[in-house]
Amino acid sequence: MVKVYIATKMKYAESLRKRFLEHPEINFTCRWPYVEPFVPPEPQHAANFWEHDLMDVAACDVLVCYGDEEDVLRGALVEVGFALGYGKEVIVVGDSPSFGTWQHLPRVKRIGTMDGVMNKGRMTWSTW
Repeated sequence: MVKVYIATKMKYAESLRKRFLEHPEINFTCRWPYVEPFVPPEPQHAANFWEHDLMDVAACDVLVCYGDEEDVLRGALVEVGFALGYGKEVIVVGDSPSFGTWQHLPRVKRIGTMDGVMNKGRMTWSTW
């Protein structure tokens, strides 16, 4: 079963939790949609949830970075950099202005929609 981390804006947490339930065939490694929306973004909490995020990125096979044309990504880009540093595959979805030249690296793929990502997740790792 492929292990996937989703990096995106906090505003998508609820929709991600629903997708996770709809796709039990995919092992989502990210805990943040269940924790961070409910924790104040204060320094004493941030250090803890960032440690979890980085551990969860390290545990994934592939990181999916989502952002639409209105999304300015910050934390998601830190997670992308961490994944690339660990040699992970990265999938870019959407048209965020934050997707810079790094998206043209050989380990970065583009899939048009999150539904496309979920369908891809049904396949074996070797087909990614």
